[in-house]
Amino acid sequence: MRRRDMFPDRRNNLPAFFDDFFSFPYFDDFFDYMRGTIKGARLDVKETENEYVVEVDVPGYNKENINIEIQDDYLIISGKQEDIVDENNGEYIRRERRMGSFTRTVPIPDNVRLDDISAKYNNGVLRITLPKEKPTPPKGRRINIE
Repeated sequence: MRRRDMFPDRRNNLPAFFDDFFSFPYFDDFFDYMRGTIKGARLDVKETENEYVVEVDVPGYNKENINIEIQDDYLIISGKQEDIVDENNGEYIRRERRMGSFTRTVPIPDNVRLDDISAKYNNGVLRITLPKEKPTPPKGRRINIE
């Protein structure tokens, strides 16, 4: 899988986005994309020479309520948070605790060691490490201007 196929730039590549409109990872995000927002937990993906790192912001979630699965060639991250309301407790003037769920889908590149994927949760940030089978040094070179 080519790197640009892994995470298409939706803001600058609208026609390519519509080519994949009905494909699995993009269909659920369509309306949020059109509003300029992302549904659910926000995530960052970075690549180093030895691994890919996915960091997901999930503040307020317990790690027991977060699920990470591999299905086909996708990493599926989901979570569910429920707020227990005690109607007998009249101390609240206003209550804005959230409840709901999120699901984020990330394509897994071909060069990932699936058995060695690991995850850590700390201070509301879920960090998933996808180690590469072989290190890939950054590609590129400087172009001289004449």
